[in-house]
Amino acid sequence: MKYLNILFFILFAGTPMAEERFINYQDAHPQAIKEINQASLQTINDFKEHGIKEFGYDEASIKVLNDIITSERTHYSENAKKTLPNLWGAYLGNAIIKNIGGKWVKYNNQYAVLVGVGKPHISFPIQKIHEHISNGEIDSIYSFYLSTIKINEEISTE
Repeated sequence: MKYLNILFFILFAGTPMAEERFINYQDAHPQAIKEINQASLQTINDFKEHGIKEFGYDEASIKVLNDIITSERTHYSENAKKTLPNLWGAYLGNAIIKNIGGKWVKYNNQYAVLVGVGKPHISFPIQKIHEHISNGEIDSIYSFYLSTIKINEEISTE
């Protein structure tokens, strides 16, 4: 038992609690937000130009993007694997903001979305797009979106 307590202490003593991890975030710079919004709109316009006329910030559109990533990810060039997370992550983050509220922040040199009132939490849509492209459906952006909504609902009702 003594060894389990020591192991627990080693593993978790340096882990910040949920509230502590928000200490170091900064609001995203206005120029960065402008670029994020442009990338988000470019994503919507690109999908509309390719025949998905109803593509927007709704859940159904996120599912469409999810399915496209899942089916096409193995065909993406190395350049696409580097650029698509920024474009599509900007779109996914803005969809979260438009549907449940929040704002873009910078946390540990990454752009993220801060959501929630009272007990906010940070989600990383750009990183999640990268993970979905790299790992497939196990890192589904659709599941990420739904879980972000669920976490926000649960935290806001506490």
